[in-house]
Amino acid sequence: MLEKRTRTRRRFSLSPQLIEVLEARQLLSTLQTQLPPDINSFRLTTDLNQTTPGLTGSYVNSNLRNRSVQDDWRVSQAISGTRVDAAVDFDTLNWGVRSSVGITGGSDLNWENFSVQWDGFVDVLVTGTTLRTTSDDSSRFWIDLNRDGTFDSSGAEFVDNHWGTPQATTDGNLSVPLNAGIYRIRLQYEEAGGDNVMRLKSTPPNRLRIAYLIPSNREPQPEGVQNLQANVVNYQNWLADQMDRQGFGRTTFAYETEADGVTPRIHVLRLPEPDSAYRMEDQNDTYDLVVAGARAVGIRPFADGEIWLLVHEAWVQHPDGSKTGGIALGGGFGNGGSGGVAVVDAATLSVLDADGLRDNRSYDGLIIPEYGPYPLKQGISFPSFEGTTVSSVSSSYMGAVLHELLHAFGLPHNFLNDDNFHGSVMGNGLRGWRGYVFPGLYPDDTVSLSRSSAMALNASRFFQPPRTYLDNTAPILTLNGTPNVVNGQVRISFRTSDNDAILAAVLLNGGEAIGQMALSGTTMTATFDTPYYEPGVNTTFTVQVFDASGNQSEASIQYTPPTAGNHAPKPFIRASQELVIPGQLVTLSAADSTDDANPGALTVEWDIDGDGTFDTPPTTTRTFSTQFATPGVRLVKARIRDAAGVAVISEPVPIRVVADFSGADTPSVTNSSTNEDLQTSDGLVISRNAADGVEVTHFKITSITGGTLFQNNGTTAIANGDFITFAQANAGLKFTPTLNSGATGHFTVQAS
Repeated sequence: MLEKRTRTRRRFSLSPQLIEVLEARQLLSTLQTQLPPDINSFRLTTDLNQTTPGLTGSYVNSNLRNRSVQDDWRVSQAISGTRVDAAVDFDTLNWGVRSSVGITGGSDLNWENFSVQWDGFVDVLVTGTTLRTTSDDSSRFWIDLNRDGTFDSSGAEFVDNHWGTPQATTDGNLSVPLNAGIYRIRLQYEEAGGDNVMRLKSTPPNRLRIAYLIPSNREPQPEGVQNLQANVVNYQNWLADQMDRQGFGRTTFAYETEADGVTPRIHVLRLPEPDSAYRMEDQNDTYDLVVAGARAVGIRPFADGEIWLLVHEAWVQHPDGSKTGGIALGGGFGNGGSGGVAVVDAATLSVLDADGLRDNRSYDGLIIPEYGPYPLKQGISFPSFEGTTVSSVSSSYMGAVLHELLHAFGLPHNFLNDDNFHGSVMGNGLRGWRGYVFPGLYPDDTVSLSRSSAMALNASRFFQPPRTYLDNTAPILTLNGTPNVVNGQVRISFRTSDNDAILAAVLLNGGEAIGQMALSGTTMTATFDTPYYEPGVNTTFTVQVFDASGNQSEASIQYTPPTAGNHAPKPFIRASQELVIPGQLVTLSAADSTDDANPGALTVEWDIDGDGTFDTPPTTTRTFSTQFATPGVRLVKARIRDAAGVAVISEPVPIRVVADFSGADTPSVTNSSTNEDLQTSDGLVISRNAADGVEVTHFKITSITGGTLFQNNGTTAIANGDFITFAQANAGLKFTPTLNSGATGHFTVQAS
């Protein structure tokens, strides 16, 4: 069964090999009673070599509010004193001793009539970070974005906080989103009288955050944090693969990291009440209890810019193998940077690892201590549609967590071209996750992102490179009149307009996506025709539109289609492979397409290139084999026509054709071990083996978990998705574990 919480609103693997880095100590989960502050997404240094933390403050014993010219006060003004300030984080009481920098106005507990210029460098740790000041009185700052040694007086390098205006404590403008790296920075601040506040603050990019919630009478699972971290990285990579397969490039979500900027940060938080306070028989009630518990420990559910995954340790197993408190629900607004929340029970953590995916034993009679003290029972512990093995259940759980996360990003269900263990991640295909991780072991299992889901995520701010959004207004959307049935399909017309460009529209039936279309322009009228309805049944149809700034609008209408007349066929297509090399045979099938009147009379045509032209003649044969000559994305569609001549075009199946590097053999890699606080000193040497075809020149690094990976110099970091040369790989890599991150760190290397 699949649920969605509503609110008002095969990876082409070129011989991957898993490398493990062993730590000497086990995971030590640090339980906290309140959500800790964000790890700073920037740090300040006085010099480019980062030898001294902070900025150099040049203090002026007068108020420079009226000095509109943008210059270096160290040259133009009489500096009364200088000091290195470890942070620009001052309120009225903590400026220190005035005389140390030559200030005479006010008192040591309330400086008055002074100004400060801070100079130095800012090291931005997280791409997408924005900076701003909060000040009383006014302030301004500059960032040398192009690193030319100068500050521009306007444009992106200059950020103002009402310079020249007396004000109470006020947030200034945001900088542009910054790429990770070191930049020269200068700040200026003026204070006349009253309170004096000056802070330089950062705002992280839109991101996923994760909390592992532990009731007062429970303890975290030993491998819980590590399993969560590994799966979050896999989810991120899978979505990048899927978006690329749909033709949108490798866009994906960002997650909150530890200080290394790589490892997913998991907040392990102690809830104030025992587990019984956070579980109910009904999932919706449990959801509300867990969200309330999260608020009690400082989490802000549904806050803008944050998608939360809440994993709660509150279920209980019964002697018959069943459990109470199980939950997998997610929901979000899906509009702009609006937040969302997914809640899953921590029973999922007991099977969220690769060993579980490879375990093809029947789960009947097994005891998994992390799950509970009693034997598991077939058909009782897990529903029959999740299969009968540890592997099938693990795959279902892993897919379910991703499914609920995507609900939190705002996606609805989608059952088009969907089957159990094979199809849409927003449908029953979620259970095919193991086919993504181990395609060789489970070639019949696939999980994919539908076209409508990909279009919605392509518009989402959580899936776009960080930037400043000026358009925060939802598109105007109007449904034109009452729907009607035309040629056996319900026709729904709409009109939409927006200051920004409209990117896409999605049609829903009762909350399930049943159609999509790409759009362009700022004003348009468009029409959906859909066969996905039941004659004589009152149905709520909803149109969603998305603009280029991630804003979304939706409009709904109820309609009861007539029972008389022809009902158009319902296409269902699939491809034997969705990631192939040129010349590789792909079998397309429309065998599961249906028609209420005469399914045996259906004919099929195929649009192989997704260009709108159907390349094959009509035939009653439901399968067709083809191949592609060149790399690229193909959005394959079928046109299904019934005996009455009514034709319906299917939801596309994306096929990604990639260059053939099949001659490359599996690379050889050596493992390494270290203590948790020390960088590795040997091992991690990647070697290429003799290839029958293309010589290996590069290696792709993904799924880095448990620490930070570096080139041989130990300082040049390697990020997920980076390509390194053979020479860099063969020199040996270095790995620095994250403190308390787990017994094993790992990464994946692919020859290319």
